[in-house]
Amino acid sequence: MQPIVLGNTTLIRYFVHTYTDIMKLKMTVVLLVCINICYAQQYTSSDIDSLKNIASKQQIDSSNVNTICELAIAYYRTAPDSGLIYGFEALRISKKSEWEIGQAKAYKVIAINYIALSEYAKALENLLAALEVYEKYNYDREVASIYNKLGLVYARNDNSKALSYYQKSLDLYQKINDINGVAQVYGNMGNVYFSTTNYAKALSNYNLALEQCRKHNDNYGIAQNVQNIAMINTVEANYKEALKNNELAIDINEKLNNQYGLAISYGNLGVLYMYILQDSTTNFKLPYDKNTSLKTAIHYLEKSVNIAQNLGALDIAQNFYKDLSDAEKMLGNNGKALEYYKLYSLYKDSVYSRKRLQRMSYLETERDIYIKDKQIQINNLKLEKRNNQIILIGAGSLLLMLSLVFLYKERRKSENLLLNILPNAVAKRLKNKEHPIADNLPEVSVLFADMVGFTKYTTESNPKHIVNMLNDIFTVFDEIVEKNGLEKIKTIGDCYMAAAGAPNSMSNHAAAAAITAIEIKKSVNNLKEKYGINIDFRIGVDCGQAIGGVLGKKKFVYDIWGDTVNTASRMESTGIAGKIHCTENFKEALEHKFLFSRGEYMQIKGKGMMQTWFLERSID
Repeated sequence: MQPIVLGNTTLIRYFVHTYTDIMKLKMTVVLLVCINICYAQQYTSSDIDSLKNIASKQQIDSSNVNTICELAIAYYRTAPDSGLIYGFEALRISKKSEWEIGQAKAYKVIAINYIALSEYAKALENLLAALEVYEKYNYDREVASIYNKLGLVYARNDNSKALSYYQKSLDLYQKINDINGVAQVYGNMGNVYFSTTNYAKALSNYNLALEQCRKHNDNYGIAQNVQNIAMINTVEANYKEALKNNELAIDINEKLNNQYGLAISYGNLGVLYMYILQDSTTNFKLPYDKNTSLKTAIHYLEKSVNIAQNLGALDIAQNFYKDLSDAEKMLGNNGKALEYYKLYSLYKDSVYSRKRLQRMSYLETERDIYIKDKQIQINNLKLEKRNNQIILIGAGSLLLMLSLVFLYKERRKSENLLLNILPNAVAKRLKNKEHPIADNLPEVSVLFADMVGFTKYTTESNPKHIVNMLNDIFTVFDEIVEKNGLEKIKTIGDCYMAAAGAPNSMSNHAAAAAITAIEIKKSVNNLKEKYGINIDFRIGVDCGQAIGGVLGKKKFVYDIWGDTVNTASRMESTGIAGKIHCTENFKEALEHKFLFSRGEYMQIKGKGMMQTWFLERSID
């Protein structure tokens, strides 16, 4: 089941407490859903350390696979990239021993972590692989569990299909009298109805889930459903009930020491206070004056983000930092409001950047697994050849040498991977212990390219085809960017970002960005013929000042920020498919070298009214 997180009150303010279904629908789109795939206790760092210790002492058998799968589950909320690593290790062991049920368990935990990372195509592939095995052996409970998670995947874009899988799961769970499973499915069905603003059905399903949880004293599930019921009461302006349920959820989570639940409950209570303060139509009164109520909201929001930071739950921290900024602004503390908004922006970028660094985590864990396997081999040799010390020492020495050689090679791989992830100049500075890295970039040009209609295309196409197509497209973009001296900054889904003049200054940054944009536009036409589909990209460009730097302490990422970056992004999002949309500032930098056509005089978010232009070609 998924607990609802209520956030971003600045966006909500306009939509709250109107009297039409249309306005309720608009309000729903700014409610954020955080993945919580099953009712389970919150794993602490000591729990995880204990599981790791158990796994290290076990023989490579079914018990070891079960422990590693539990480790994968322990990580899915706060570090799903690490959860994937353990899931793939469980799959490797199960395949080696040809244990099909173990493989199904591994596929399942891999899918759960992919869901937490919002990588639904990969989650679907692994869920179907697990389902095939469980159906083969008539494991009804596991089949019901897979149906439930298939519902979670389809809930992102096909509510009808999601409800169909949830119903299959519910029927099976009821057949085998699995109360916990029934509660999960009712809760997930409630989330689907909540997302479509069918609050009556959502409330009915949350209450059914709550009833099941109370039957078997599942306090974790009780807290989640009470929290979700509080959200229904909030959007329906039943503030008295919303406060009562929110406080009850906090009380249960505090008794359970459920830190993940507390991060959500504290944050939602803070936002609830802000809802009430901004509702001019309600007769409900908070027990404090406006300023005291705002300070109370800030108190709960700060507790939420502090817990989220400790858990590594960047998405929760990001969401409630925005609300903290809004609350401080309402109090007139503009300095504090700006500080929290910067943290919101920083965490937002960190959430996007985390996926880019998964490859490094895989490499490090692959090395750890190799060393563990070698140690197991050494121990087996000691038991089997107790009376032959010379052979044992020779074998141990050989294995040690192999391990050292392997570690050396892996270190070289890690260094090469670092150079692939970061610009060469930045990677060298990091290797020289320079951190943090923060540079002022007085003159840069920033380019964004985003595929038109990508979301719809993904729902209609084969996942492997989509991945292969994106890989081909971005590989072509990489070659163009590198050839023209630009630096690729990142990709977010189907959006590609590059910059000229970062991290190293570039005198002709605007011209280089213009040439790159034109070549990218031409390359897309060639790719259309290859794939036989009508794909197109919007491209946006701007030039000016920016800030560049490296985020993180262990997993580094280079990024740039500033008004120029934001404006370039706005140029892309307000542009036209197959066109290069740019600012007047960019046009003035190149008007004697390139041909431009006049665009619209339009409202640009955060900038006001702007005259925009379309870059056509260079002047020969």
